[in-house]
Amino acid sequence: MKKIALSILALSSSLSFAGTMGPVCNPDNVTVPCTSTAWDLGVQALYLKPTYSGNQYQYNFLGYSTSGDSIHFNKRNDDWNWAFRLEGSYHFGTGADINVNWVHFDHEFTTPGISYVSLISGNTLNFAYDKIALHWNAVNAEFGQHANFGLFKDIRFHAGVQYTYLKRGNFAPLSIFNPNTGITTPTYNRFNQKFSGAGPRLGMDLIYNFTNAFAVYGKFAGALIIGDSETNDTSGVPPVSYASTLEVIPELEAKLGLTYTHNLSRGTLIADAGYMVVNYFSVFDLPQLTSSATNLAFQGPYAGLKWIGNLA
Repeated sequence: MKKIALSILALSSSLSFAGTMGPVCNPDNVTVPCTSTAWDLGVQALYLKPTYSGNQYQYNFLGYSTSGDSIHFNKRNDDWNWAFRLEGSYHFGTGADINVNWVHFDHEFTTPGISYVSLISGNTLNFAYDKIALHWNAVNAEFGQHANFGLFKDIRFHAGVQYTYLKRGNFAPLSIFNPNTGITTPTYNRFNQKFSGAGPRLGMDLIYNFTNAFAVYGKFAGALIIGDSETNDTSGVPPVSYASTLEVIPELEAKLGLTYTHNLSRGTLIADAGYMVVNYFSVFDLPQLTSSATNLAFQGPYAGLKWIGNLA
């Protein structure tokens, strides 16, 4: 009987040991900041490059050149240019805030003249130059809530509305030589495309604090912009065309960056630098049946300063 009892005890001990869990990691506590009241003002310089996708030849190239059996399409000049971003926030309660920010991009791009034979008509096109004027304004009004996930990780959830204004104008004087008639006709290309609207926007800011001063972040947001899309073709060569329609345009944006925080005698100064990408899907279209819509994206580095002043 004693041997049976010892056998059962040994078996139960081994089963107990085999079923014991290893070291358990306690999850970080989720907390919110203490009650405070503050406001902030910030400014950023952005160095952005606009890019188009979805209608490559129409938006990215002007004519072509040949070398033997190869055709090289001439890229339009749409290089990097400066923009700015302004923001202001009111902080209240336990990590809540109301933020308003504005991004502004306004620039003209000029591509030098080029001559080439049209692959469609066979006429020789002589462009004096090709000018693109691109305007972008985006205003976001959002309500945010900050949460702490342990000592080093923070997340700011936000929801609000975005207003977007996009306008692209194209003007190019040219002459068209018809080899069949021997006649040269002076004319011009002129297209104007515009989209403006507003819609809901959601996002989150993921922050990891290395120290009290340095932190890295990833910021992500998306919006559905409901607005009016217009296309107006008043080129010198008929037919003149105009189209206007109500569109729902998806927008996605992402930022990766680094911040440095310095406490002042009055308030806090934050230096911020990173890289951003913003994409509007199928935002520009042409009335011709053969032309597809194009996405418009802005990408590039940025840097700025923000000052936070406590009210209590």
